[in-house]
This record gives sequence, C-alpha cells and structure tokens, in this order.
Amino acid sequence: MNKKNFCYILLLISGTGFGSVFIANKYVAISGLPTTAYLFWFTFVGSALTLIPVLLSKKKYKFSFLSIVHFPAAASLGMLVPFGVVASIADKLPAGVLTLSFSLGPAFTFLLSFFFRMERFRYIKIFGIILGFIGVCFIVFPETSLPNPESAPWIIFALLAPIGAASNNIIVAKLKPPNVSPIFLTFYLLFSATIIMFVIMVINHGFIFFWDYGNLAILGVCWATIVQVIGFIIMYIIIPRVGPVFFSQIAYVMIFSGFIWAYIFFKETPSLWIIFAIIFMVFGLIFTNSSREKFFNF
Repeated sequence: MNKKNFCYILLLISGTGFGSVFIANKYVAISGLPTTAYLFWFTFVGSALTLIPVLLSKKKYKFSFLSIVHFPAAASLGMLVPFGVVASIADKLPAGVLTLSFSLGPAFTFLLSFFFRMERFRYIKIFGIILGFIGVCFIVFPETSLPNPESAPWIIFALLAPIGAASNNIIVAKLKPPNVSPIFLTFYLLFSATIIMFVIMVINHGFIFFWDYGNLAILGVCWATIVQVIGFIIMYIIIPRVGPVFFSQIAYVMIFSGFIWAYIFFKETPSLWIIFAIIFMVFGLIFTNSSREKFFNF
C-alpha cells in the first residue's frame, strides 16, 4: 500500500469519527453541561489516556521555542475554537448542517497555504472556493433551507470553526516538532488545551464535575474524548507525510458521515437546499484539492 492510500484510509477513519462528534455535542447540550466544562473534561480525559503510553515509552524529546508555541496554538485553533463553536451552538442548528460548516476547511487551508507559500496559486482552486461559498449561501439565505429560518446567522458564526481548523493545519505543518511520536504530540496538544479550558471553566462556572449532569453528559464527554484522541493522532500522522491541504479533505468524510449520523440518531433529513449545498460544496472540495496543472496556474 502506498503512502497516499494509507493516508486516505486514516482520513476515512478520522473523518467518520469527527462527523459523529456533533451527536455528542447535541447530547451534551441537552444535558445542560456548560460548553467550557465539556471542553475541559474531554481534553483532560484525553490527555490522561495519551499520558499512559508517554510514560511507558520513557522517551525524551527536545523542543525548540517555536515547537513549544505550536502546542497551545494548535490546541486553541485546532480544537478549542472549532469544537467550542460547534458545541456552543449545538442546540441552534441541526447536527447535519453543523458538519457543513467544516466543509470550507479545505478552501481556507488552501488560501493560508498560498499565503505562506506552501501552495501555488491555481485558478481551479479559486473556482472551488467560490463553489463552496455558493454552497454556504444555499443554507444561509433560503428561508426553507433550515427548520428555523432565524437560525441562519448561526451559520455565519459556525464559519469560525473551519477558519480555526485551517489555521491549525498550517501551524502543524510549519511548527510541528520533527521526529516526535504522534501520540506524544497529541498528549501535549490535549494537555495544553486542558490548561486553557481549566482556567476558562473556573472563571466562568467554577469547578464542574461532568457526571453530575447525567448519562447524556457522560456519554458525550466519553464519545468526544475517543474521537479527539484518535483524530489528532491521525492528524499528526497525515500532515507531515502529505501536507495540510491533503488533510483538509477530511471535510469530505465529515459531511457525508455527519448527515448519516444525524439521521441514525435524530432522524434529521436534509432539505432540498441542503442537498444543493452539499453538491456545490463537494464540487468545491474536488476543485480546491485538484492537483491538475493545466488550469492556468502561476
């Protein structure tokens, strides 16, 4: 199996998991557990789980200043911003629609990659970005695209999620410490997120035990923990091998698996406008990730 096919398999696993975390967010929102406590606990449990192999390996790594900066930056932009945004509005939008917010991640990743000279300018990729934007318009503007038309502004807020995720893809590609195990990197990322969210949680709500909010909160935290640990380990495997733009294709899997998960658990069915949005976003993703050279490249 070649490197790219192996990475596609990992992308399928990770994307299916991340597509399901919107269901966990819904359960947590129903339970009443504050978003800050939710983020703290799944990062804390995740860092505790990844600490075990870190301690057993007894390996020591030397990190540069930029490598150290990478961990809180990646924790904030790659985890806390995207999942904080979607968790905070989990009860405002259908779970399937929320997954669509991440579909613009590849477009934002390409723009940032071009800005940092990691990708060349390509007209075909700009065309893909335009198609993705049209897809968002199909959700935001038609009154019949959402169960509640007043939910449309939350779609705009949800765009902070793919912007944060795209920024994280670039940070990992540029600042990731070399020759360090993905499990180690995931531990340090989760531990950084835990420290940040502990402070935010205590300031806003005091110290909260998630199990006090019932079985839905417990299920949501455990579910999100598993998804995050597996997903970020895979991220640290894929990006160094094939780059941030390739990894951003995880949005393909998240879109389709997200709607499948939403139908299985909540019987949510997409409107005709959402179907149009999916079509435009998928074609946008295809063009954005195209590697063909004959489309007037610079």
